[in-house]
Amino acid sequence: MSRKLVGAAVLLAGLLLNRQTPAIPVGDSSCRGRMVELFSENFSKYPRNEVLDLKRFGQRLGPWQLMTQHFSWHSPRYDRRQMALPFRIIELDGQCFLTQPESFSNVVIKAGRPQWRDYVLELDVAVEDGPAGPIVRYVTSRQNYWVCFQSGQPVKLYRRDQDVHEVLGICETCRIERNRLYRCRVVCDGPRLAVSVDGRQLMVVEDKAYSQGQIALRTDGPCRFGSVKVFTSPQEAERIAAEISAIEARATAAMKKMPPTRLIHSVVVPGNPAHMRVLDVNDDGVPEIIASYAPEAGRSREAGRLAVFDWNGNRMWTLEPSAVAEGWRTFAVFLNYGDIDADGSTELIVVRGPEILIVDGATGRVERVSPVPNDRRSNKPAILHGCLVCNLRGLPCARDLIFKDEYTHLWAYTDELRPLWDRALNIGHYPRACDLDGDGKDEVMAGYSLLAADGRTLWTVPGADPEKNVYPGSEHADAILIERFGGPEAPWRIALAASDFGFVLLDSRGQVVAHHRIGHAQWLSAARFRPQRPDRQIVVGTAWGNHNIIHLFDGDGKLLMLREMNFGPPIPVYWLGTESPLFTVPSWAAGLFNGDLDRVLRATGEVVVPPFACDVNADGVDELLAREGNKLLVYAPQGIQAVFKPPPANRPNWFVPGANSHCR
Repeated sequence: MSRKLVGAAVLLAGLLLNRQTPAIPVGDSSCRGRMVELFSENFSKYPRNEVLDLKRFGQRLGPWQLMTQHFSWHSPRYDRRQMALPFRIIELDGQCFLTQPESFSNVVIKAGRPQWRDYVLELDVAVEDGPAGPIVRYVTSRQNYWVCFQSGQPVKLYRRDQDVHEVLGICETCRIERNRLYRCRVVCDGPRLAVSVDGRQLMVVEDKAYSQGQIALRTDGPCRFGSVKVFTSPQEAERIAAEISAIEARATAAMKKMPPTRLIHSVVVPGNPAHMRVLDVNDDGVPEIIASYAPEAGRSREAGRLAVFDWNGNRMWTLEPSAVAEGWRTFAVFLNYGDIDADGSTELIVVRGPEILIVDGATGRVERVSPVPNDRRSNKPAILHGCLVCNLRGLPCARDLIFKDEYTHLWAYTDELRPLWDRALNIGHYPRACDLDGDGKDEVMAGYSLLAADGRTLWTVPGADPEKNVYPGSEHADAILIERFGGPEAPWRIALAASDFGFVLLDSRGQVVAHHRIGHAQWLSAARFRPQRPDRQIVVGTAWGNHNIIHLFDGDGKLLMLREMNFGPPIPVYWLGTESPLFTVPSWAAGLFNGDLDRVLRATGEVVVPPFACDVNADGVDELLAREGNKLLVYAPQGIQAVFKPPPANRPNWFVPGANSHCR
């Protein structure tokens, strides 16, 4: 064994003197030869002097996985639209290093297994400026222990818990020199953490916040890492292997209980649609396929025309581009749907160039036309990003419309497209409407403001900025749900995925029921994911900075569990025919997950067809919708009969426009 490994074993044994069952037997020198290596990396197997292809969150570099990205990261070295940070591999004095040469906050790349508990991490680290250093007992990129090296500063040991970095230890006699290579050793043993640098023990602290977790490398400034090793005792290695085996056995057993997946239908949609979506537009009980076509290659976010097809691929009707779109990008953006004129049939709300259209869903006939409202800042037609169907006038059903731009303005209209009112607010994404006070008119949750039916502000979220979309700060509300999460007789609650403000749960008067600073809260969905509980649980996912930390809260906003998972927003899927759905994500190659956040079904294909899961054949069971080129595929669970009918608004509101018009 090398001198470094022997020294680490001695230190670990010294830390374990007071334990009844030490991870490494004390006083037996032969035990040092039995240390088990859990992990080893010297970065020699990667290309030198090249920007590594870490262009998206979650991408792997060997055993490492990039866990953070942010839209504020700017660099001349790469395309800002990638929004993830490329690393370089360099060779210096015969040693290979992973380098990050720029100043960005909280760049984290992780490795190892969550089941690791008592172990020794050794690595080489040098900072040009920093701060940077190793992480141990990594639970998520927001919950871990971080050993911080910064040029001219003493070595510090932090406990990070969400937004709070608490200094657990500091060594004033060890100040870091710029570009000097240090050998750092971190020992984790029960509540004890010990940090040594170049063979000198700097600090030993006790903290019980995190008992196990992976390793990671974090950089907030230019630095380089080299020669990473992790090792532990044979007893701990056996415990880790047994725990991993038990987890895998549990997952395998859960997967075996799942019904097989089968392809029940496929249809070729003519042309090459930029986007597809599935919706029953003619009220026959069977959803149709809505396809939008880009005006030319490379402009997939625009649409030159809109077409509706049946499940044999036959065209039912087409909405052609606007004839009055000169000087405009030509849009045919489908924003929402509903029975706007109360005639018993569905209408689509569409923006085509500078026009708002109400279109008959069965025939494509344009029923009403109105100019797009002007943007107050430019005095030009606004670019609309959403439409909410609601009831502002106290009619027997929802026939009013609220249009929004990306972040700053709302415009309320009647079903005849007559203006009612407009507001300049920090509106975020996807407002929700619900009659919270029982007066027959909807209140509208727009960003951080609850608006009355006449547009007045009733209250704002405490601590958030209702007027300006500010970064850094509360930014905007990314997703909103208004529900009785506790059951039919429970009080109304408003749940917000509120960007960097975190997850907020409020009552109907604007009082905070729960507030969790979980990072940039981006996505929300709610259902009875855990059938043993009477309430509807809320799944909240993060983005921007600390990506895809999935939190499961109960109906009162109490955290039940969290897991860092590499995918996007959770979408309920009533796959088993019961009241308790599984959930999937827009790229459902990851599969389906249960209320314990375990994957219970692996799937293939990339879902790009909103609403991603829906009851296509009206059998009470959700099917999954996938796309391969211009072919739409429908997958179903084999042999399942429904005993529960999902509510009509069982989808999150980022992809399903009709969900905006419901509350329960």
